[in-house]
Amino acid sequence: MRSRTQNPSHLKLLLIGIFCAFFILFLLRSSFFSSSKQKASPASKGDLPKPSTSIRDAKAANCSPTCTKIPPSLAQALIHYSTSTITPQQTLKEISVTSKVLEKKSPCNFLVFGLGHDSLMWSTLNYGGRTVFLEEDEAWIEQIKRRFPMLESYHVTYDSKVHQANNLMEVGKGPECTAIGDNRYSMCQLALKGLPDVVYETKWDLIMVDAPTGYYEEAPGRMSAIYTAGMMARNKKGKETDVFVHDVNRVVEDKFSMAFLCEGYLKKQEGSDYLFKLLLIGDSSVGKSCLLLRFADDSYVDSYISTIGVDFKIRTVEQDGKTVKLQIWDTAGQERFRTITSSYYRGAHGIIIVYDVTEMESFNNVKQWLSEIDRYANDSVCKLLVGNKCDLVENKVVDTEMAKAFADELGIPFLETSAKDSINVEQAFLTMAGEIKKKMGNQPAANKKSVTVQIKGQPIEQKSNCCG
Repeated sequence: MRSRTQNPSHLKLLLIGIFCAFFILFLLRSSFFSSSKQKASPASKGDLPKPSTSIRDAKAANCSPTCTKIPPSLAQALIHYSTSTITPQQTLKEISVTSKVLEKKSPCNFLVFGLGHDSLMWSTLNYGGRTVFLEEDEAWIEQIKRRFPMLESYHVTYDSKVHQANNLMEVGKGPECTAIGDNRYSMCQLALKGLPDVVYETKWDLIMVDAPTGYYEEAPGRMSAIYTAGMMARNKKGKETDVFVHDVNRVVEDKFSMAFLCEGYLKKQEGSDYLFKLLLIGDSSVGKSCLLLRFADDSYVDSYISTIGVDFKIRTVEQDGKTVKLQIWDTAGQERFRTITSSYYRGAHGIIIVYDVTEMESFNNVKQWLSEIDRYANDSVCKLLVGNKCDLVENKVVDTEMAKAFADELGIPFLETSAKDSINVEQAFLTMAGEIKKKMGNQPAANKKSVTVQIKGQPIEQKSNCCG
């Protein structure tokens, strides 16, 4: 959920914006109360509240449940300001899915798995309610608390690993995990324990699962977070809880959301969009990282640093009136990293094979990279052949027509690019996105990246293809 490289000046601007929002809200409420007093008839002495009446009681007597609600226009302005000042993990469209639910329910009890620079925005949108954040990194909690001491956050420990997901799914089917009860005393391995009592005793109206961070073999994964969120929602007898899961396009989030949020308990769901996972492969030093940097950040560096393992960036684009989020993974080309990078082929929607037009060996090795795709990727994956460094005309050794004929033989698109001069870089990634979208058809829900499901405290009629 967090992005740890924010500019301190941006954080100050965000804080100022939040304070401005509070000030505007204060003015609106003051205006409301002053007009109410003018319209009300003078009260007699007998009507005055007793000295023992608490401030909360007095406020409840004069204030409807909606008077603390932030006006929709102000909420939208706050979201726009926050997302333009910081770089949240979620896109504006993803944020809008949860904010729409929050707009209806606030002030409410809002539990968030994850703590980041956008947490202040979520807390402010739930003005008048209680927003609690759960974070696995204690040092990060202290850092955020120093900047935003008003946020309520607690440390959570995750004992699971992503590579254990399949085993934990089987564990979750056992009687100790399917029995609905208090997570504090649960015998289920997936249940999060050791949290403050307030987390277990509060009846949460909205739960957001946007942590823990990381998605690799040794990362903690969100298995326990999703399971615990589902149990908390089911414990709210007779009432409904909205559970928002981010990155539900990933295997773990998808399977565990299906098992512990959807099956038998789903009332409705909303929020879907395109998210495509792209993979850049090819020999070392062909310019994969430079292509990614140019497309994602519109920047270029001359110095060459080999990618260690994998790296990724995200960019959201618009195509045919649809929002497409591209999650682009940059893999190491060296042989010693092949065992690490091979696992990232799974789940890829598109793979871009890159060679260097000034190095014939890198072009000859394309066949080897295609064999890797056949071995590790799914059969329906889209492919694109890219010859990079086309700006080095004098050093070019791979003929354009020869490369194009090779691509035509394979039945895949081909482009020559230059990350340095920004030639065809945008077109390469957009071509790949278009090919994937064309192959998928007009069915974004099958590839959603986030979903909000509404769960009742008791089982209801199961819907077909829930969360599908």
